[in-house]
Amino acid sequence: MTTPRQNVFENQSPQAQPFSKTFCRGVCNKNMSFEKSPTQAHSSEKGPEKAPTVEEVRAIFEKLLGESVAFEEVRMREDAEGLYLWDIKIAGEDGETKEYSYMRKGRYPEGQALRTAVHVTFFDADGMPTGGHSVAHFENGAWNIPA
Repeated sequence: MTTPRQNVFENQSPQAQPFSKTFCRGVCNKNMSFEKSPTQAHSSEKGPEKAPTVEEVRAIFEKLLGESVAFEEVRMREDAEGLYLWDIKIAGEDGETKEYSYMRKGRYPEGQALRTAVHVTFFDADGMPTGGHSVAHFENGAWNIPA
């Protein structure tokens, strides 16, 4: 003769019940998203930031390089919001090159950026990257060039 199985949690106090049962009692089937819904925003947020124009990005390249420095355009990409990617290359001595890359904040087929910025990458004569860093970022409608 078989006896029906007893629920093992039935006669236990909540403190004696396993974590999963007590945890689920309070939070299971609740939305646990940590992201804001599209309609929520901080009171300090004023909407999407204006992206720099092609002319503004050219001006920051000239400020970083000097106006007389010639560069080769590697690639330039635009979408409905304007310029989102611009890579330029500067030839150096002994075959070394520098590549400056502007990318607007967002996700694109070529990559993604957490903020609008310009980065430089250094390449040796064989075309191998040897280093790089951020040289400028765009915040609150203005370019910031770290010292």
